[in-house]
Amino acid sequence: MSNSKSPKVSVVIPVYNTGEYIGSVLDDICGQTIKDIEILVVNDGSTDDSQEIIDRYKAEHPEIISLHEENKGQGAARNLALRHATGEFIYFMDSDDRIDKDALERLYDKAVENNLDLVLFDADTINDSDGPKFIYDRSGIVDTKRKWTGPELMEYELRHDCFYVSPCLMLVKKNIIDAFTDFPEGTIHEDNVLAVHVMLTSKNVMYMKEKFFHRRVRKNSTMTTTYGMRNINGYLAACKIILSWKNGVNDNLIDLYMKCTLDSVIWLASGMPWKDKLRTYKKFRNAGINEYVSRFHWIRLVLKTK
Repeated sequence: MSNSKSPKVSVVIPVYNTGEYIGSVLDDICGQTIKDIEILVVNDGSTDDSQEIIDRYKAEHPEIISLHEENKGQGAARNLALRHATGEFIYFMDSDDRIDKDALERLYDKAVENNLDLVLFDADTINDSDGPKFIYDRSGIVDTKRKWTGPELMEYELRHDCFYVSPCLMLVKKNIIDAFTDFPEGTIHEDNVLAVHVMLTSKNVMYMKEKFFHRRVRKNSTMTTTYGMRNINGYLAACKIILSWKNGVNDNLIDLYMKCTLDSVIWLASGMPWKDKLRTYKKFRNAGINEYVSRFHWIRLVLKTK
């Protein structure tokens, strides 16, 4: 599997105004015990000191490739990095989180030893505020010794409520990513598109129960801002792409994903203002996806008040 002309892992890091954290992130990535890596850092039009910090690290670490673009969002930044990535495997790192320094080596070794397309793992959360504590833990649910196909594991995780879409929780072989059409740009929840693609197209997948990744929960991030139409529009954009992949092979699995995901979307939408609830229903109906949501969740959307 090894190719001496390519680094073992390409690490993709989009950056937007995270000068407070990006130094710690680069410490974690540059300090990985696996040394044959490239680090693609994309400054997505930051207006703080993020680029100064990136430049300082790049001067000391030749494995860093610094890329720039106007502020187009995380999806566009990742797409730019992927056009330059040459590693055998791809890892997506966020610019405000942390990762164990032996993570990439252990994941890469697992992938090579078992001829894997994809390795999944878990995370815990770092709370900078009094925000929610997110759960990313499949231990005791997913068998760590079994080699799955991607569709097998995706269905199992959906049915056991542990399908996590974050690309920060996976090491993916580059040829799987190369077949990916691109992250949708100018929207959020683009992770869903990549996660479904990776699971549908991977033939050999294993799970490691280690919590290598440490997700930071902070104010004003995508994960903690008030749920609203931006979220609805992001999910709609992702679902449109995913539904376009139905070709008679994994249609039932895509339908299961849609039902699980959109029930959750409408559950969260129940706290929105009434006018946005109505807009949401109309958008779902016009997109032809309203039938994926259970009657219970539609009724809850109508009846629940703040």
